Amino acid sequence: MVVAVAALVHLFCALRLPESPTWLVRQSHDVEAFEALRCLHGTLEASVAIDWTRLDAEMMAEQQALTPVDLRVPQVRAAVLTGAVLILAQEAPLGAAALVLAPLVVVDLGLGPGAIATSAAVWVGLALLALALVTRIDQLRFLRVVLGTVVAVLGATFLVTGLTLGGVGGAWTIVVSLTILVASQSVLVLPACQGAIDPRIPPWLVEAQRRASATGGALARAGVLIAALLVVIHLGTSVLCWVAFALSLVSVVVVLLRLPRELKV
Repeated sequence: MVVAVAALVHLFCALRLPESPTWLVRQSHDVEAFEALRCLHGTLEASVAIDWTRLDAEMMAEQQALTPVDLRVPQVRAAVLTGAVLILAQEAPLGAAALVLAPLVVVDLGLGPGAIATSAAVWVGLALLALALVTRIDQLRFLRVVLGTVVAVLGATFLVTGLTLGGVGGAWTIVVSLTILVASQSVLVLPACQGAIDPRIPPWLVEAQRRASATGGALARAGVLIAALLVVIHLGTSVLCWVAFALSLVSVVVVLLRLPRELKV
Protein backbone atom coordinates (compact mmCIF):
# COMPACT_ATOMS: atom_id res chain seq x y z
CA MET A 1 0.00 0.00 0.00
CA VAL A 2 2.81 2.41 0.87
CA VAL A 3 4.56 1.66 -2.42
CA ALA A 4 1.32 2.07 -4.40
CA VAL A 5 0.52 5.43 -2.79
CA ALA A 6 4.08 6.65 -3.31
CA ALA A 7 3.94 5.60 -6.98
CA LEU A 8 0.66 7.48 -7.52
CA VAL A 9 2.03 10.62 -5.87
CA HIS A 10 5.16 10.37 -8.03
CA LEU A 11 3.06 9.96 -11.17
CA PHE A 12 0.90 12.96 -10.27
CA CYS A 13 3.96 15.15 -9.66
CA ALA A 14 5.64 13.97 -12.86
CA LEU A 15 2.57 14.75 -14.97
CA ARG A 16 2.51 18.30 -13.57
CA LEU A 17 6.07 19.02 -14.68
CA PRO A 18 6.47 21.11 -17.87
CA GLU A 19 8.66 20.09 -20.78
CA SER A 20 12.39 20.47 -20.24
CA PRO A 21 13.34 24.14 -20.92
CA THR A 22 16.64 23.02 -22.40
CA TRP A 23 14.87 20.65 -24.78
CA LEU A 24 12.43 23.41 -25.79
CA VAL A 25 15.29 25.82 -26.55
CA ARG A 26 17.00 23.15 -28.65
CA GLN A 27 13.73 22.87 -30.60
CA SER A 28 13.74 26.69 -31.11
CA HIS A 29 10.74 27.16 -28.78
CA ASP A 30 12.22 29.92 -26.63
CA VAL A 31 8.85 31.34 -25.58
CA GLU A 32 7.64 27.96 -24.37
CA ALA A 33 10.96 27.46 -22.57
CA PHE A 34 10.53 30.78 -20.74
CA GLU A 35 6.98 29.81 -19.74
CA ALA A 36 8.26 26.49 -18.40
CA LEU A 37 10.93 28.28 -16.36
CA ARG A 38 8.38 30.79 -15.08
CA CYS A 39 6.12 27.94 -14.01
CA LEU A 40 8.99 26.30 -12.15
CA HIS A 41 10.78 29.27 -10.61
CA GLY A 42 8.77 32.47 -11.06
CA THR A 43 9.03 35.39 -13.49
CA LEU A 44 12.14 37.08 -12.08
CA GLU A 45 14.15 33.88 -11.81
CA ALA A 46 13.02 32.78 -15.28
CA SER A 47 14.34 36.04 -16.79
CA VAL A 48 17.81 35.09 -15.60
CA ALA A 49 17.52 31.33 -16.05
CA ILE A 50 16.55 31.57 -19.73
CA ASP A 51 20.07 32.78 -20.61
CA TRP A 52 21.62 29.87 -18.71
CA THR A 53 19.19 27.54 -20.43
CA ARG A 54 20.33 28.79 -23.85
CA LEU A 55 23.95 28.20 -22.86
CA ASP A 56 23.06 24.74 -21.60
CA ALA A 57 21.25 23.97 -24.87
CA GLU A 58 24.30 25.07 -26.88
CA MET A 59 26.53 22.88 -24.71
CA MET A 60 24.19 19.91 -25.11
CA ALA A 61 24.41 20.27 -28.88
CA GLU A 62 28.18 19.66 -28.64
CA GLN A 63 28.01 16.53 -26.48
CA GLN A 64 30.09 13.49 -27.39
CA ALA A 65 30.25 9.93 -26.14
CA LEU A 66 32.92 8.89 -23.64
CA THR A 67 35.63 6.89 -25.41
CA PRO A 68 38.72 4.99 -24.22
CA VAL A 69 40.80 7.87 -25.57
CA ASP A 70 39.13 10.23 -23.09
CA LEU A 71 40.09 7.91 -20.24
CA ARG A 72 43.75 8.53 -21.04
CA VAL A 73 43.30 12.05 -19.62
CA PRO A 74 44.14 11.83 -15.88
CA GLN A 75 41.39 14.26 -14.83
CA VAL A 76 38.69 12.39 -16.73
CA ARG A 77 39.92 9.03 -15.50
CA ALA A 78 39.93 10.27 -11.90
CA ALA A 79 36.40 11.66 -12.27
CA VAL A 80 35.12 8.35 -13.67
CA LEU A 81 36.77 6.43 -10.83
CA THR A 82 35.22 8.77 -8.27
CA GLY A 83 31.81 8.24 -9.87
CA ALA A 84 32.25 4.48 -9.55
CA VAL A 85 33.18 4.86 -5.87
CA LEU A 86 30.07 6.97 -5.25
CA ILE A 87 27.90 4.28 -6.86
CA LEU A 88 29.57 1.71 -4.61
CA ALA A 89 28.85 3.91 -1.57
CA GLN A 90 25.20 4.18 -2.58
CA GLU A 91 24.50 0.50 -3.21
CA ALA A 92 27.05 -1.69 -1.42
CA PRO A 93 25.69 -1.24 2.15
CA LEU A 94 22.39 -2.79 0.95
CA GLY A 95 20.22 0.14 2.01
CA ALA A 96 17.87 -0.41 -0.92
CA ALA A 97 17.76 -4.15 -0.26
CA ALA A 98 16.96 -3.50 3.41
CA LEU A 99 14.05 -1.32 2.35
CA VAL A 100 12.66 -3.79 -0.20
CA LEU A 101 13.25 -7.03 1.69
CA ALA A 102 12.32 -5.78 5.18
CA PRO A 103 8.80 -7.32 5.17
CA LEU A 104 10.25 -10.70 4.19
CA VAL A 105 12.95 -10.41 6.86
CA VAL A 106 10.46 -9.32 9.53
CA VAL A 107 8.18 -12.27 8.79
CA ASP A 108 11.17 -14.61 8.86
CA LEU A 109 12.06 -13.23 12.31
CA GLY A 110 8.57 -14.01 13.60
CA LEU A 111 7.44 -10.41 14.17
CA GLY A 112 3.93 -9.23 13.31
CA PRO A 113 2.50 -6.54 11.03
CA GLY A 114 3.25 -3.90 13.68
CA ALA A 115 6.98 -4.10 12.94
CA ILE A 116 6.37 -3.69 9.21
CA ALA A 117 4.01 -0.74 9.77
CA THR A 118 6.48 0.93 12.12
CA SER A 119 9.32 0.52 9.65
CA ALA A 120 7.18 1.86 6.79
CA ALA A 121 6.22 4.95 8.80
CA VAL A 122 9.85 5.63 9.70
CA TRP A 123 10.97 5.19 6.10
CA VAL A 124 8.34 7.60 4.81
CA GLY A 125 9.74 10.17 7.24
CA LEU A 126 13.28 9.40 6.07
CA ALA A 127 12.20 9.84 2.44
CA LEU A 128 10.73 13.28 3.19
CA LEU A 129 13.91 14.27 5.02
CA ALA A 130 16.01 13.04 2.09
CA LEU A 131 13.88 15.13 -0.30
CA ALA A 132 14.48 18.22 1.82
CA LEU A 133 18.23 17.55 1.84
CA VAL A 134 18.37 17.08 -1.95
CA THR A 135 16.63 20.40 -2.62
CA ARG A 136 18.25 22.53 0.12
CA ILE A 137 21.75 21.26 0.91
CA ASP A 138 24.58 21.06 -1.62
CA GLN A 139 27.65 21.49 0.60
CA LEU A 140 30.05 18.95 2.11
CA ARG A 141 28.97 16.26 -0.34
CA PHE A 142 31.93 13.94 0.11
CA LEU A 143 31.93 14.31 3.89
CA ARG A 144 28.28 13.26 3.98
CA VAL A 145 29.11 10.23 1.82
CA VAL A 146 31.89 9.24 4.22
CA LEU A 147 29.59 9.74 7.21
CA GLY A 148 26.85 7.70 5.52
CA THR A 149 29.14 4.74 4.89
CA VAL A 150 30.37 4.85 8.49
CA VAL A 151 26.79 4.90 9.81
CA ALA A 152 26.02 1.97 7.49
CA VAL A 153 28.82 -0.03 9.13
CA LEU A 154 27.33 0.86 12.51
CA GLY A 155 23.92 -0.37 11.39
CA ALA A 156 25.39 -3.56 9.94
CA THR A 157 27.22 -4.17 13.22
CA PHE A 158 23.93 -4.01 15.14
CA LEU A 159 22.48 -6.26 12.44
CA VAL A 160 24.86 -9.13 13.14
CA THR A 161 24.59 -8.42 16.89
CA GLY A 162 20.85 -9.06 16.65
CA LEU A 163 21.61 -12.53 15.31
CA THR A 164 23.53 -13.43 18.44
CA LEU A 165 20.88 -12.05 20.82
CA GLY A 166 18.02 -14.15 19.49
CA GLY A 167 14.42 -13.96 20.62
CA VAL A 168 12.15 -10.93 20.31
CA GLY A 169 14.90 -8.56 21.45
CA GLY A 170 17.26 -9.77 18.74
CA ALA A 171 14.50 -9.56 16.13
CA TRP A 172 13.73 -5.94 17.01
CA THR A 173 17.46 -5.17 17.04
CA ILE A 174 17.63 -6.41 13.45
CA VAL A 175 14.60 -4.31 12.47
CA VAL A 176 16.16 -1.19 13.99
CA SER A 177 19.46 -2.02 12.28
CA LEU A 178 17.71 -2.25 8.91
CA THR A 179 16.23 1.20 9.59
CA ILE A 180 19.72 2.55 10.33
CA LEU A 181 20.98 1.11 7.03
CA VAL A 182 18.15 2.79 5.14
CA ALA A 183 18.72 6.08 6.98
CA SER A 184 22.46 6.08 6.25
CA GLN A 185 21.79 5.73 2.54
CA SER A 186 18.63 7.77 2.02
CA VAL A 187 19.47 10.70 4.31
CA LEU A 188 23.25 10.97 3.94
CA VAL A 189 24.69 9.19 0.90
CA LEU A 190 22.00 9.42 -1.78
CA PRO A 191 21.24 13.18 -1.45
CA ALA A 192 24.97 13.95 -1.51
CA CYS A 193 25.39 12.05 -4.80
CA GLN A 194 22.56 13.77 -6.69
CA GLY A 195 22.90 16.65 -9.12
CA ALA A 196 26.66 17.20 -8.98
CA ILE A 197 28.89 17.43 -12.05
CA ASP A 198 32.59 16.79 -11.49
CA PRO A 199 34.47 19.98 -12.56
CA ARG A 200 37.17 17.81 -14.13
CA ILE A 201 34.70 16.55 -16.75
CA PRO A 202 35.05 18.53 -20.01
CA PRO A 203 31.88 20.36 -21.13
CA TRP A 204 31.44 18.05 -24.13
CA LEU A 205 31.36 14.95 -21.86
CA VAL A 206 28.84 16.19 -19.28
CA GLU A 207 25.95 14.24 -20.82
CA ALA A 208 28.11 11.12 -21.03
CA GLN A 209 28.95 11.49 -17.33
CA ARG A 210 25.28 11.90 -16.40
CA ARG A 211 24.27 8.91 -18.51
CA ALA A 212 27.06 6.74 -17.12
CA SER A 213 26.12 7.65 -13.53
CA ALA A 214 22.43 6.93 -14.12
CA THR A 215 23.09 3.66 -15.94
CA GLY A 216 25.71 2.49 -13.47
CA GLY A 217 23.47 3.27 -10.52
CA ALA A 218 20.49 1.45 -12.03
CA LEU A 219 22.55 -1.63 -12.89
CA ALA A 220 24.18 -1.68 -9.46
CA ARG A 221 20.82 -1.39 -7.67
CA ALA A 222 19.26 -4.13 -9.79
CA GLY A 223 22.22 -6.41 -9.10
CA VAL A 224 22.11 -5.70 -5.37
CA LEU A 225 18.37 -6.36 -5.11
CA ILE A 226 18.50 -9.59 -7.12
CA ALA A 227 21.54 -10.88 -5.23
CA ALA A 228 20.04 -10.00 -1.83
CA LEU A 229 16.76 -11.70 -2.72
CA LEU A 230 18.58 -14.86 -3.84
CA VAL A 231 20.59 -14.91 -0.61
CA VAL A 232 17.45 -14.63 1.53
CA ILE A 233 15.63 -17.33 -0.44
CA HIS A 234 18.44 -19.87 -0.65
CA LEU A 235 20.69 -19.12 2.35
CA GLY A 236 18.47 -17.34 4.86
CA THR A 237 18.26 -14.02 6.67
CA SER A 238 21.32 -14.61 8.84
CA VAL A 239 23.58 -14.95 5.81
CA LEU A 240 22.15 -11.72 4.38
CA CYS A 241 23.02 -9.91 7.61
CA TRP A 242 26.64 -11.03 7.36
CA VAL A 243 26.74 -10.11 3.66
CA ALA A 244 25.47 -6.62 4.51
CA PHE A 245 28.13 -6.30 7.20
CA ALA A 246 30.92 -7.39 4.82
CA LEU A 247 29.75 -5.10 2.01
CA SER A 248 29.42 -2.16 4.39
CA LEU A 249 33.02 -2.67 5.48
CA VAL A 250 34.18 -2.86 1.86
CA SER A 251 32.25 0.29 1.03
CA VAL A 252 33.65 2.36 3.89
CA VAL A 253 37.22 1.19 3.18
CA VAL A 254 36.99 2.10 -0.52
CA VAL A 255 35.37 5.46 0.26
CA LEU A 256 37.98 6.33 2.89
CA LEU A 257 40.77 5.41 0.49
CA ARG A 258 39.37 7.51 -2.36
CA LEU A 259 37.30 10.47 -1.23
CA PRO A 260 39.78 12.13 1.19
CA ARG A 261 42.02 12.54 -1.84
CA GLU A 262 39.14 14.22 -3.66
CA LEU A 263 38.66 16.70 -0.81
CA LYS A 264 42.18 18.02 -1.43
CA VAL A 265 41.56 18.64 -5.14
